[in-house]
Amino acid sequence: MKTNEFDKEVLELVRELNSTVSVCKQWAVSNIPPDGLSQARMQILLYLNDNGSSPMRDLNEYLGTSATNITGLIDGLESEGFVLRTPDPNDRRITRIEITPSGIKIAQKEWSKYEQSCASSFTDLPPAKRKQILQALKDIRQLVQK
Repeated sequence: MKTNEFDKEVLELVRELNSTVSVCKQWAVSNIPPDGLSQARMQILLYLNDNGSSPMRDLNEYLGTSATNITGLIDGLESEGFVLRTPDPNDRRITRIEITPSGIKIAQKEWSKYEQSCASSFTDLPPAKRKQILQALKDIRQLVQK
């Protein structure tokens, strides 16, 4: 089999996955409370909360966005007191970003509201179907992270 010849089901899977990702992105944004943090700001705070202080380039890679965009997001979070810029103790060329106690508090509060809003989309799914979907999503993530 040549590399460009795949089973029709595999190609259908690729198309469906791409369509699903697009719809899920729109769905995720639609669940953000109107008065809440943007999805990108929330992701930064959650990343910092889970991983500790981080160089800006790591945040850039995590979000898959431009350095200019990360700088703007960090500027906004810093002006609201949710993060601090600190020098890296080992390399003065690197600026690290740390989450503040108020950043932790807002991230937990906002994430809880967001998660509850998202969860309401799945309450009608039977538990067995939820487990099946969850496992399939984990399997897909592992396959594409290679």
